[in-house]
Amino acid sequence: MRALPLLLLAACGSRPSDNTMLTRPSGLADIAAPPEVVFAANASGLYRVRLSDADSQLVSTDPDAKPLPGGGLLHVEDKHYVIERGKARIVVDGVEAKNYGMSPDRKWIAILGDSAGGEHAAYDLVVISTADGTVRKFPLVWNGIGNAPYVGTRWAPASDAVFYKDDSWHRLDIVSGAVTPADKVDVAALDDISALLDRSSQPLACPAKGIQIEQRWQRHEQRIVLVPIAAAADPEHLSAVDERVLVVATDRPGPSGDGAINLGKKRPEPLSVELLTKSCSHYLFELEGTLYVGNIETGRYARLFHGVLRGAAD
Repeated sequence: MRALPLLLLAACGSRPSDNTMLTRPSGLADIAAPPEVVFAANASGLYRVRLSDADSQLVSTDPDAKPLPGGGLLHVEDKHYVIERGKARIVVDGVEAKNYGMSPDRKWIAILGDSAGGEHAAYDLVVISTADGTVRKFPLVWNGIGNAPYVGTRWAPASDAVFYKDDSWHRLDIVSGAVTPADKVDVAALDDISALLDRSSQPLACPAKGIQIEQRWQRHEQRIVLVPIAAAADPEHLSAVDERVLVVATDRPGPSGDGAINLGKKRPEPLSVELLTKSCSHYLFELEGTLYVGNIETGRYARLFHGVLRGAAD
């Protein structure tokens, strides 16, 4: 008979696996969001979602499909990249699909081709146009000493170059094919692993209005905060915006213990600030697989879509 109380005690002592809101969401009609459209995904597929009324339209049954400029889609099918634009369908031949890095303007993807082996292993940095599927291969020679080159998702902000690393970082210009050492500023950003892994630490700034949306953590809580920054019209001074908290959620710890005991266990997910609207009047954020839209002026926010953001529509 003692087993039952012990089981009950264990159940009562288990940690919640989800973070929850501590501020109360409003109805979507109270948010007065603009009729802008974003792409969001869940297990059912990729959707176009309108901010003003949460109207959603299924675009693809592949939740990993990526929206492209001009309304196209990129997805993987039978180990091939497939680009779809309206009724046109382009299957990229000669390249086996694998994890890729998409350029910030979504016009290119980059992957590292397999090595042919040998004393001086030859790799190809493969760049594919998402407009027409054109494939360009840039040979990278590795001398077999130190780390083999890798690419990951490391694109230049202007989408004109890809960074790869062997024993040091290199910059490959995708127009000319020229390879040069990455400069000190790029190296500092590329080596900032915490910023790469923790997307939620990146603030969203709107210099036109002198505001920034950022995340903070305090006493087992995580918050989305509006802060003033220097406006574009007056770069020497902070804007007159008052700092204030917009959203508060729990910040629960993950499962205790190390190793195999925690394999497969759900971990609480962080708040993630995702996007500012074009007018900087509203913002999108996520918590535990739900996408929300918030009004910066009123501080209200509402549930928009059960899923995660994939990007803004053109």
